[in-house]
Parts: sequence; structure tokens; C-alpha cells
Amino acid sequence: MWQSVPMRRKDRALTKAEAEALLATGEYGVLASANGEGIPLATPLSYIYKDGAIYFHSAKKGQKIGNIAAQSRVSFCVVGKTQPDFANGDFTTYFESAVAHCTASLVTDEAEARKALEGLCEKYLPEFMDAFDAAMEKSFKVTAVVRIDVDELTAKAKRQKAE
Repeated sequence: MWQSVPMRRKDRALTKAEAEALLATGEYGVLASANGEGIPLATPLSYIYKDGAIYFHSAKKGQKIGNIAAQSRVSFCVVGKTQPDFANGDFTTYFESAVAHCTASLVTDEAEARKALEGLCEKYLPEFMDAFDAAMEKSFKVTAVVRIDVDELTAKAKRQKAE
């Protein structure tokens, strides 16, 4: 199990529902993984969040997939809206972010993998959904789908006060 360091600025903590909403609506996320020797890798990803899990696709071989095979514990973060500001004579940044501690695995169930890929298409290329089946015929056999089960999710934000 994860042993996270407690959040220092608890006044900025988001609720679980707000954290999940940020994870669900984020445009891109960053996967943090490590290989068998502990060498880290941070990889920006397109992803979907559905039913408490994060899904992304990849080539079947490569450093991400090798890292997950060596160490299934990963971290995933999403940054939402950000806005640097010079407020009241101080530099600050308004932001929202979520960090998930997770367990990653390759999806072996074909129906689950196709559903995840369909969700990615719906999120990033909804205008091309009519071409989804043809794309699956062409590339499904060479595509890996990874499921990241969220074990712990925290999020925080510093938001501009309404005037």
C-alpha cells in the first residue's frame, strides 16, 4: 500500500469528487514509472479515466511497457487550469492538479481493450468515430492497452478569489 506524505496545504485540498472530475476532464497526464533498477521515467500521455481506472494505449514494447512489467506501482498526475499572476504585489500561480498512486497492468481482455480505445477516440477525435472500426482492424493487434487502477487520489488547487 502507498504511504503518501500528508498534504502540507490542506486548505487547498480538493474533495474526492473534485479530484475525480479533474482526472476525468484533464487533457493530458504524466505517467511516472520506474524500471527494475529504479531508474525513473515520466511520460506525457493521452488517456481516459473511467470507473476508477485510467487507460492509455501504447506500442506493445518499449520503456513504458517494460517499466510496468518490472514494477506495477506507478504514479499519474494531471494539471488542470493554470494562471500565473502578480496579485497584490506578489508573484503567484493559480492552479489545479491531481496526483494518483496506482497499480498498472496490461489489459488482456479484448472487449475491455477495445472499449478503452473507443473511449480515447471519443475523447480526442470524436469527429472520426465513424472510422474507429477500420482503425481497429488495422492496428489493434499491435496496440497495447494499459489499465491503471487508482489506489489513492489527492488533488489541490489555488484558485483566484471571486471579486
